[in-house]
Amino acid sequence: MIPSEKRLPFIYALVVGGLGGLVFVWLHLPLPWMLGAMVACTATAVGGLRLHVPPKLRTWMIAILGTMLGGAFTPDVVEHVSSWWVSLALMPVYISVAMGVTLLYFARTTKMDPVTRFCSAAPGGFMEMILLGKSMGGDDRTIALVHAMRILIVVLTVPMWFQFFEGYVPTGGNSMSTPLLSLTPIDGLILAGCTVGGLVVSKYIKLPARNLTGPLLLSAIVHITGLTSARPPMELIALAQLIVGAGIGARFVGVSLGDITRMAVTGVGATAFILAVAMGVSYGIHHVSGLPLYAVFLGMVPGGLIEMCMIALALNADVAFVSTHALARILTVIFGAPLLFHLLYGRFITVPNPELEQDTNTPQRSDGK
Repeated sequence: MIPSEKRLPFIYALVVGGLGGLVFVWLHLPLPWMLGAMVACTATAVGGLRLHVPPKLRTWMIAILGTMLGGAFTPDVVEHVSSWWVSLALMPVYISVAMGVTLLYFARTTKMDPVTRFCSAAPGGFMEMILLGKSMGGDDRTIALVHAMRILIVVLTVPMWFQFFEGYVPTGGNSMSTPLLSLTPIDGLILAGCTVGGLVVSKYIKLPARNLTGPLLLSAIVHITGLTSARPPMELIALAQLIVGAGIGARFVGVSLGDITRMAVTGVGATAFILAVAMGVSYGIHHVSGLPLYAVFLGMVPGGLIEMCMIALALNADVAFVSTHALARILTVIFGAPLLFHLLYGRFITVPNPELEQDTNTPQRSDGK
């Protein structure tokens, strides 16, 4: 149930996001419903329009997308998993280099304190780094803004780069979804079970990004075992992408244009360094292992787990490969952050394990307002 004071902002988010999606569809841009909603909602949020996407609704939409992405794990894909060890083994190297370069950039160009700088430089673990920074006296609002800006820049620029410089042409379809009327009742129940069961199971085993990874893992199991080959309805997938995109844009509600400008300058520089490191490491892995360059790149880039998986889907990259590497990146950040922080600053820390359903749509101020 949406509180009465948030119903109108929610309607605004749906309308603005839907219009943005329609514009991106008309322009034949990649991921139109997610990117269009994200751009439109970000612009209107910064312009002063109060938007709201209910966290529980966003949770269910992410879970549905997780169920869809789990369909990428077929028996054929499993046969190739053994060839991924090189890229997975080099993930800590990539993260260490990316964080080192970004920390140096922040130290030279900003006045962030060490805790804020460290948590802002992490290529992943959005909520964990915000909670970690707050618990250690850092500026959690700055950390949230830097991460939100990084995700916004990566999600917007990567697919655009592929379209305008790499020759990718959006097809307007989704090979991992089916029309609603073609879904049988049995397949519908199996997919619904993956969505609901994934959320329940992942809550108890405390998976990172559990809203996505729980349903994804259950869906992967039922597709690998051949229990079903069905995918969620395309109409529901389009709605889920719209909600996710609007949710990203709604994070900027209450953020002033001055803050956006300042964070944009900082974020563009930091993101450029991270993308450069990701491309360099990806090229090396591609050269050594023969793995697809763009798939490795998408698995390395810190643009959000669900967002990078959706980009991989739109670009016809190996979604199973990208989702596995994106999850490995997040796990490496979460569990490697304490050790790296100790090596840099001589202090031991414990990274919180947040309940993601309590996540808000807007970057929070350090004073709680």
